[in-house]
Amino acid sequence: MKKLLKYIFGGILFLLGFGCDKEGFGIGGGYCMYGQPHADYKLIGDVKGQDGKPIQGIRVVFTPDPASYPYNNDTLYTDAKGHFQSDRLKYDFPYVQKANVIFEDVDGADNGSFKTKTLQASDLKVSQTAKGSGSWDEGKYTIQADAKLEKED
Repeated sequence: MKKLLKYIFGGILFLLGFGCDKEGFGIGGGYCMYGQPHADYKLIGDVKGQDGKPIQGIRVVFTPDPASYPYNNDTLYTDAKGHFQSDRLKYDFPYVQKANVIFEDVDGADNGSFKTKTLQASDLKVSQTAKGSGSWDEGKYTIQADAKLEKED
């Protein structure tokens, strides 16, 4: 009887321990918070042309880690001042260290035609704005992603 209970509890612990893989995906591809430090991120930036004028209607796609986190992209659009902002990002820090931000002109010739541009993690300015409340909460950060886009030929 003891051996049977040992196998049953071992199986339960196995399922609980491996419900999340090392990439942070749970069952169904959702983000798993258990056992993984996380932080809240605000993504902000401005998009301008080479002439310094703001560009409206640019699609901004934040990809925390294109290889490991392909389903958790955040898509934003620039406003009339060329500004974009999102404060609903929640990731663990290693994925943001590999982030890309892609800028695409999707409105056609309305504001001119611009080439697509990608900022790599090394091009982004990440700063901590608040300390975390415990060992799993790493606090709040701001990711600044400004871009100057070139006109299409």
